[in-house]
Parts: sequence; C-alpha cells; structure tokens
Amino acid sequence: MKPVTIISLAVTTVATLIPINTAIAQSVGQLRACRDYVASRREFQDIPYSAIQVFDRGSSNSGRAAVDWRINRIRNATGYCIVDRRERVTDFRITQNSGSGNIAGNLETNWGNPVRPYRARITSDDTTIVNRPDHRNKRDIGEVRRNESITVYRTYYESSSRITWYLIEGSRRQRGWINANRVSSDNDNSSNGDLETNWGNSVRPYRARIISDNTTIVNRPDRRNKRDIGEVRRNESITVYRTYYESSSRITWYLIEGSRRQRGWINADRVDDRVGDGDNDFGEDNNVETNWGNAVRPYRAVIGSDDTTIVNRPNRSNKRDVERVSRNESITVLRTYYESSSLITWYLIRGSRGQEGWINSDRVLERSPR
Repeated sequence: MKPVTIISLAVTTVATLIPINTAIAQSVGQLRACRDYVASRREFQDIPYSAIQVFDRGSSNSGRAAVDWRINRIRNATGYCIVDRRERVTDFRITQNSGSGNIAGNLETNWGNPVRPYRARITSDDTTIVNRPDHRNKRDIGEVRRNESITVYRTYYESSSRITWYLIEGSRRQRGWINANRVSSDNDNSSNGDLETNWGNSVRPYRARIISDNTTIVNRPDRRNKRDIGEVRRNESITVYRTYYESSSRITWYLIEGSRRQRGWINADRVDDRVGDGDNDFGEDNNVETNWGNAVRPYRAVIGSDDTTIVNRPNRSNKRDVERVSRNESITVLRTYYESSSLITWYLIRGSRGQEGWINSDRVLERSPR
C-alpha cells in the first residue's frame, strides 16, 4: 500500500502546482509583451533590449495587466502598457522621454537638498517639467496637468532668479523639476493635522539650532486649527525652509526639518539661525558630487551598519554630512569610487526616502542585481 500512497501524493502535488505555474507564465508573458512592444517602437529602435525594464503593476479581474516600463540607460524614458490576457498590448503610453543621445536633456537629480517625500498637487494650468532647476540649458522633459497629484522629493533655491524648484514625480510616473509656485500641499485647509507647506515664502535652506526647551512643531503657522505633529529638542540641529509672518499675533514662523526628519512649523523666537554646523547654509560645497568613480548598473542593497550619515563626496578632504540612512534600510547603489589613500571603496547610493550621498562600502550588505 505504501507505493500506491506515494504515487497518489505525487499526482496530487503536480496537480496543485499546475495552476500556479500557469498564473506565473501569464504574468511573465504580459511583462515580455510590453517589453517587446517598447523595443519595436520607432523612437526606441536605437535602445538595447537589455536597457528596457518592465514592472508588473497588477492584473485586473478581466485578466488585463498594467505594466510600467522604463529605460534608465542612455536616456530617461518611462511609460506603461495595458496588456490583455492573450498578451496583446491594447494601450501604450509614454509619460517621459528626454530624447535620444541628448545628455543635456537627461534629468539631473543632484541639485539642492532631498526632503522627506510628501504629497502635493499642481495648482497652475498644464505645464512642463524640466531636466534641471536652472535657466541655463534646461529642457522640457515631461508635463503635469492642473490638479494632478505629485510627490515632492528635493528642493533647490536658484538665487539668481529667486525661484525655489521642486523635483517631483507625477501620477503617470513622469519626473522632473518645477517652479514651487505652481505646487501646493495636498493637505491644504485640512483638519487632520497634516503638514501644510504653502504658507509664507521659501528661503534658501540653511542650518539653525533650537534654543528653547523641548517644544512641539505644528502643522500650520496660524492660531486657528493648528495641531501638534512633532517635537524638537533643546540644541537640536534643524534646517529652515520657509518663513511666514502672522500679522495678527506678530509672530514669525519657520518651516523646519529636525535631525530626526520631523517636519513642521515653529515660532522663530525659539530658533537661533545665526549659528549652524559650522556653516549657515547648504552652499555648493554641500551638494552631492556625482562625478567621482564609475557608474554601475543600479542594483538594490541594504545598510548593514547602525544608523549613519552619508556624505557629499567620497574623499576625506572637505566632505560634509548631507543625509542619514538607517540600519536595514533598502538602498540603490549608483556609482563606486576607490580612494587609494585610505584604501576605502565608496558607494554613491539613493535611500528609501530619496536621500542621496556617498557611504563607505563596508557599511553596505550586497545583494545581487535584479
């Protein structure tokens, strides 16, 4: 009887696996169909097939799949396909395309400073987003629409024009820089305590310090309907991003970010903005330098050390802390540089919150590239 039982169990196991393998094959086929379709497009015929990446966004009840595609070598291009259950592309969209072989048109992400990503909305009419937050050699690389929901990742203050720029990603995955005046927080006029960032005026971000006792930061710089959303501590190092003068109370408010990435508004009287961490602003010396070493095909890894800072340059001279990464945080490795004087290999990485900087490779646990 034992042989019969074993055969019966084997048959049952195979029968159980068949529908699982069929579902996986269908998903892989839909991914491949989108990738093949991108490769067949006339505007992408100069792109190696290996440079086209596809990502499954999920299948609907009808068997159709939304597949995101991206070309992140040679040019910046993104979009999506709708693929039916027979692996036919029924809809195809390009949400961003910087142009072939056009280095100046590629998105530049190392300007300014990263912020904790937050949701916002386009308040102007339909407008273009550009590759760099500067009037010299900037190019249109995408478009956002009125009332479109976006995510803000970085800010940059252009002193010559007195414009604050945001690096954003739109609802169709298009990425680029936009004038901050065309953006407002999704949380405006809300009563749920979420941070409101459209009050007052942007300033060039600078370092400061809390001089009062431990105190709360609030969601809006106004006595009406404001809520506590975080806390800063005495002597805590902060960054100031915006100012607002409330005429009824004659109080000046600062929009700040603390050393633990907490963001909110605080009475300016509780801040000493004459002193910082040796420098009272994020000047050019503090910007992340991305031209050291060699580019690698981006791959996923994880921070293996305790919480630590990442720096603007992979060299002991004149380097500065620009951000923090946490233990076990998922990161993307972008470049490598070997510093011969210290025998250290450095990685240029992007963290899970969009923060970028260099880190000693000994603090990174490698994972195989996908």
